Amino acid sequence: MVIAGFSSNLLKATGCERIHGPKALSRARAVKVQSSLGGWKKQPLMKEMSNAVKSISSNLLQLLVDSTYKFSEQPVMNEGNFRPVNEIGEAVLLKDLEGYVPEDFPEGVYIRNGPNPLNPTKAIADSIFGSTQCTYFEGHGMLHAVYFNKNDVGEWCISYMNKYVDSETFELESKNNQLAFIPAADGQPYAMLVAFVLNMLRFGRPVKDSANTNIFEHAGRVYAIAENHLPYEINIYSLHTLGPYNVNGDWEQPFTSHPKKIPSSGELVIMGINPEKPHYLVGVISRVFYILLNLLTTNNISHEQADGQRLLHKVDLQFEESKFIHDIGVTTKYNIIMDYPLRFGISRTLLQKPIFDNDMNGKSRIGVMPRLGNVESIRWFDVGNHCSYHLFNCFEDGNEVTLNEKQK
Repeated sequence: MVIAGFSSNLLKATGCERIHGPKALSRARAVKVQSSLGGWKKQPLMKEMSNAVKSISSNLLQLLVDSTYKFSEQPVMNEGNFRPVNEIGEAVLLKDLEGYVPEDFPEGVYIRNGPNPLNPTKAIADSIFGSTQCTYFEGHGMLHAVYFNKNDVGEWCISYMNKYVDSETFELESKNNQLAFIPAADGQPYAMLVAFVLNMLRFGRPVKDSANTNIFEHAGRVYAIAENHLPYEINIYSLHTLGPYNVNGDWEQPFTSHPKKIPSSGELVIMGINPEKPHYLVGVISRVFYILLNLLTTNNISHEQADGQRLLHKVDLQFEESKFIHDIGVTTKYNIIMDYPLRFGISRTLLQKPIFDNDMNGKSRIGVMPRLGNVESIRWFDVGNHCSYHLFNCFEDGNEVTLNEKQK
């Protein structure tokens, strides 16, 4: 029996090799940002001077952090199920197994994702500004894969492999083998504000892009995701990270951890939240499509073509303030929008408030939006004030839309 936590998918291996096999690494698409300064490359001296200034500034900021902060362990984050595990990086055949695998069980791979801190003994940061600490959700993403394959005589061969998601911030912290980002998501308000600022000055972002929350598949490709960043494409055979996925440059903001695929069309519905405007965006990504190949015979063979690279629809829902909305629902024809008063944003620390705060006096509502609708097309329904992170199910029943959720 295989026990897995967090989010996971069982993905059939049959036919996947043409997309995620040995050729997958060679076709990885790196996301590059082109400089708008056309003549910059013609000025090597100016570029070297700029790099030198950046290096000096970086060193001074690091000295400030080293002299100001004292890091210590948060025991609960380093014991039991929360204790990080070592990366093995290659498949290990599992021999001592309990139970059995049904004969008709499909060959494939079961992958889960979850936080696995690199520096678990440095989860609390104390300074003259106050104290901050890491949360359960901030460890770097680690993929755990169990492979189910049959040998030549039909016997099950089961192997296990794990590997960190090679995000930009994982590369930064693993290369230096030390904590880089000051914990900033929980703690005393002013201390969180200073940690955000120092992280921005040193690394250009306030928190890590951990890619540790979910695994999803679209158009024959597999992605690791956390909602504060773009997804990272993963090779399911090697667990190598192929690079960030921004839908051919059309989606450059945070990407929900729980995108939803439409069974009838194969399109993927996504959303993204921001502390700054636009606060809430909805998008629809193209589906997988099929073509028929006539191989000079009387048989027409259906051949799957990987698509999923076009953003068909993108709309700003024009929220007036930032809300922490973790999920989106879909039915055959509609997108289901949650709008609950769980507010977030670093500017809240200026008022001595936590970054995340559920307003018990706020209002909650649910929106029903046509798949490719605009903000005016949404029909809103007021509901009792509450906070919910996930939708369990959404479906249409005649002229009604029903949804199930877990309230907090």
